[in-house]
Amino acid sequence: MKVAITERELRYEEKSRDTVVEKYETTYDDMYKQLEKLVEERDTLSLFKFIQSDLERQKYLIMTHEWAKAKGLSEMIGFLLKLPGLKVEERYVMYTFLAFSKGISIQGVVDADHPGDLERVIFQVFPAAGGLKDYYFLNTAAHGFPVLMKDDLGKHKTLKDAVKGCEVFLQPGDHAMGLLKPEELTTRVHFEKVYSKIVNSSTFIHLFVDGLARFFRRLTGILRPHSPFDAKRYYEFYFLESDELKGLDIDLDRYMNQIFDLDRRLKERIKEIGNFKYKLKKNYYFFRNWIAKKFKRTTVWNKYLQLNKFESILWRTPIFLQDNELSEYRKEELTQVVFTDDDYIQTIEQLELYIARIERRIDLLKKMSFENQDKYFNLDAINKFADLSVWAKIAVPSAIDTLFNKTLWDWAYPEKAPLGQKIFRVFASPASFFFYKFIQRYLIRKVKA
Repeated sequence: MKVAITERELRYEEKSRDTVVEKYETTYDDMYKQLEKLVEERDTLSLFKFIQSDLERQKYLIMTHEWAKAKGLSEMIGFLLKLPGLKVEERYVMYTFLAFSKGISIQGVVDADHPGDLERVIFQVFPAAGGLKDYYFLNTAAHGFPVLMKDDLGKHKTLKDAVKGCEVFLQPGDHAMGLLKPEELTTRVHFEKVYSKIVNSSTFIHLFVDGLARFFRRLTGILRPHSPFDAKRYYEFYFLESDELKGLDIDLDRYMNQIFDLDRRLKERIKEIGNFKYKLKKNYYFFRNWIAKKFKRTTVWNKYLQLNKFESILWRTPIFLQDNELSEYRKEELTQVVFTDDDYIQTIEQLELYIARIERRIDLLKKMSFENQDKYFNLDAINKFADLSVWAKIAVPSAIDTLFNKTLWDWAYPEKAPLGQKIFRVFASPASFFFYKFIQRYLIRKVKA
């Protein structure tokens, strides 16, 4: 998949990345000093604790630091995950794990941020006549919020056909990523040609436009001299798909099937007690602690809270925190008896165990990527990234770990977002996107070539 970033934004991101790299150079210095101190003091026990705990925690920063320093923007790891839909549709999420910073990390302007992040595009696929499917997509605006209105890719047989000729664009900033359709790219090229033809038609027009562009560049930093169209730099990233995650012994289908099975039971229970009442009580969930202190909750009220808590664990809790949350919920369920299914508790326990298993597997892959690289680099899923650097390949388990530390609503189900996030999404798309974009342009202007 082609990924484009403009020359100006590229320059900004390179400066931003260099600031992050410089910041994390201090990580090495602190580690060496601590290690030297423990060796000099002959504190064997503390030395072993340092190696087993502190160094383990720093592996991610060390890896991303080396990756960013070595290749930077030229390498991107991609995930293309097929997920079930909430109704008749199916969904895909296209993630990129990037080697550069979050975008507001210029020394002297804003403090440096961490050196790797995920950005995504969500696809919704609906059945259509003639063996075809309707493909739609949601770009992400400022701070990773999906836009409100989905865009149409037309009818195709496969997702690969649907995105053929499309181009992924990245914006400097936090989680800003989107898809440009072929017709949009053609329109841009057409306008560039018309603009160039008009500007070069006479010396007077050329000088006038150049002066106007310089004025606006000085005023806002948005336009470059001669042309409002920035030249682009193209990169490619390679996808790790759901089947290849299975090759790493991470069965995403099994996990999602368990989630949807429990969600189905949740919906059935809500229907039994009254969907309208549940939604009404759900809006008061933000004030549950205050209500619990001020009022004596009835058994019915407790059941509403239990149902909402369960829904929140499934969709609005980071995946690698779900096992602990489900364990606590399971203990409460034994006293509340909100669900009457005989195997309900067992199903929750199975999901807990499987999430814990995925965590252990990813930790093992992280360890293998550093300590048993011959075995690690020969894994089929890692071999797919044959053209990438050693540090990019080592980054794959950390990319997967970052993925599973997100919530399912953040993956591809914005309908399941918390109420506050839904409200903020209205402003983030598109109002805050343009506001954020303006701030970025202001900061880019401060970066010298």
